[in-house]
Amino acid sequence: MKVGVFIRGTKGGLQEIFASDGFPETDRRFIHYDVRQDSISGAAIGKECYGISFSPKGKVFTKYRGMYDSTRSMAVGFLGISLFVPFELRADGEKVVSFLDELMRVYHDKYAPDNKLGTQNEDWEFVNKLLTKYQEFFKNVGRKNELLSSGIKDAAFIYYKDSLLIKYFENLNQSEYNEYRQILLIDEKLKDTDNILLAIKHSEDLTAQIEIENPKYDLIINRGTQGVEVLVNGHNNWDGEKVKRNHPVRIEFKKAYHDTIKIKETTYGELLRIDNGVLTKDENTITINAPVLSPSTKNITIIVQDVNKDLIYKKDGISISCCSKFNGEVKEMNDNDSITFEGKELGERWTLKVFGGERYNDSYEIYIIPKDEGEKKMIELSSKNTVSQKFNRIGNSFTESSNNNNDSTNKITMPPKTGWQKHKKKNHCFYLYLYWISWTSWRNKINFYFFS
Repeated sequence: MKVGVFIRGTKGGLQEIFASDGFPETDRRFIHYDVRQDSISGAAIGKECYGISFSPKGKVFTKYRGMYDSTRSMAVGFLGISLFVPFELRADGEKVVSFLDELMRVYHDKYAPDNKLGTQNEDWEFVNKLLTKYQEFFKNVGRKNELLSSGIKDAAFIYYKDSLLIKYFENLNQSEYNEYRQILLIDEKLKDTDNILLAIKHSEDLTAQIEIENPKYDLIINRGTQGVEVLVNGHNNWDGEKVKRNHPVRIEFKKAYHDTIKIKETTYGELLRIDNGVLTKDENTITINAPVLSPSTKNITIIVQDVNKDLIYKKDGISISCCSKFNGEVKEMNDNDSITFEGKELGERWTLKVFGGERYNDSYEIYIIPKDEGEKKMIELSSKNTVSQKFNRIGNSFTESSNNNNDSTNKITMPPKTGWQKHKKKNHCFYLYLYWISWTSWRNKINFYFFS
């Protein structure tokens, strides 16, 4: 993966004059075509411009110069020197311009001093030396921008300010370019004069349509491995949108049971200037990178009291345990009688068990989902002969009947042991005794019938 040079022009008619070693054949075909007008004016001789186009595997930067074809009766033609840069390499605009200018200057001075092609044979070693010299200035970006491509319409053209020329070679991602085979860049000082457009086929003037100081970028959303939801200006479907540095933007990073991060409204350019890692940019794209979000936490204080409002937790042998219904994880009580839930634990179902100890002989289970609870969970144990609230029985557990109030303290009153529960064991024994009598009676009858 390296840069290459392709030179074509009217040297005994249109032909390929030079291609550096290893130049891709598919890209060569995209570059080697006739750009000449059907009727060419001699006023174009010695006039120059730059060109930008895209081939299947890379970016093509060209410098054109109006030339005579000395072997064809001094017909007006051109010389085009093209620098091919693979998509995977970042093109430094200043170095691109410098390379093209130096190569054109050396060729013109050595082999076409009078703007006449074909009068001298070339030694191409100078091209290889220049390639070696500039190769280090093209940095690997590791990927291809699939959105850069050329169309089939004749070249469009732009009159550039000299101070902005380099930006055109760096900010290539302009959707307006896509219809044309190439974009010609002509010094604005040559506008309304005889210039190289007298020699090269062309179509529309795009000068007013391209804001090169505020170029367009493709927006990429990098949600990371956490699956963070990224909202851009309140929407989550901005991937692939065209944005500019001066466009307003506000960003929100969200994930269930995690702390949300919000970036107040600013501009893409300002976020890039801050350089906090949220936004990154290359020559064609701006990427929003989702940060790692911290899991949300919630502390729920457990208050156990009797109907007289006396705090009884840690008295009379009363204890509490908390266990996940999802994976059996056990939560320990904090020193301040609270339980801490974190991240996805906030949306899971947990079993809160209260063991009554000596005074309260039964143990009770309460199901909670931490995100739906207040900061305090109050459990009120009633005496053996008192029930302070209605309960629905589910198996061996009791759940509080609906109580719609906004108090952040959720109160659960535990019922006393019922008479049925007290005599449950005795009832089992009584039924076993009846079963034994019945079986014994039937066994005696069977023995009498078969063996008597």
